[in-house]
Amino acid sequence: MLCEICGKRPGDIKLVIRDHIKKTVCVCRECEARSLAEERARLARAKRPAAVRPPDAPKLRLTCPHCGTTTEEFEETKLFGCEYCYETFEPILAEIVPRCQPSAVHVGKAPAYTRAARGSEYEYLRAQLNRAVKEERYSDAAAFKKLLDGLKGGR
Repeated sequence: MLCEICGKRPGDIKLVIRDHIKKTVCVCRECEARSLAEERARLARAKRPAAVRPPDAPKLRLTCPHCGTTTEEFEETKLFGCEYCYETFEPILAEIVPRCQPSAVHVGKAPAYTRAARGSEYEYLRAQLNRAVKEERYSDAAAFKKLLDGLKGGR
């Protein structure tokens, strides 16, 4: 199978977990290395301590281009209007989050619904395995079997 990212080189099937979402992808080693480097950089940015603005600095006035939520509305309600507000108000969040919690990165138990998702992931991979065997795609079937074995170990 070809790499899903570049479409040029042969790829291996991988199980990717990002933001508690599991997905199987076929990627080549070069694209996998590039993705890992980007993910490490993203995590490093998330762990970096926020720069604290001086108290006499002017207040940031931001507006979300998608929903129109303003800085004043956010500060009053502490609620976002849409998913893009997280990007828009990132400079403000960088100041607020350290005051509310010890870290910007989640460490701890996963919610019950993500543990339940493991079961649905298992069923999905099992169906893919059966389909690959039926279609005589044995190398794909072996990859799905390997992923299934990995999920069994984590159960």
